[in-house]
Amino acid sequence: MDDYRITLHVYNTTKERLRCGQILCKDFDTLQVGEIVEPGATKTYYAKTNDRVFCDFVGMESGTLYRLAMTCPRSSSNSACGYGSAGLQPYTRTGYAEFKFDIGHKDLADWNHGNSYEGDTVEYGDC
Repeated sequence: MDDYRITLHVYNTTKERLRCGQILCKDFDTLQVGEIVEPGATKTYYAKTNDRVFCDFVGMESGTLYRLAMTCPRSSSNSACGYGSAGLQPYTRTGYAEFKFDIGHKDLADWNHGNSYEGDTVEYGDC
């Protein structure tokens, strides 16, 4: 997995199936629109890009939308954020990026803070 700059772990803490609704800006190499994450399951996805990647997961019964954003640039710090209850967990801002989202929980980190939540985000879909 040495070629991958971003490793994304999606843990579905909700009681419903989640479906990937869209992927914006750059693609994941292993995540496709329509992918399902079952309740209680964790799935891992990889991307080779160093650009921004946005994706969302939708609760298949409730329609609840969970938006995720992330990047692993070569010349600056790693960043990620969730919008609402995407559940971004603390992450390292240097080296290859590994982001975990516990979907259904509140965010514990944000775009400018890998170890704390201050509420910083980037506009969703801002490539």
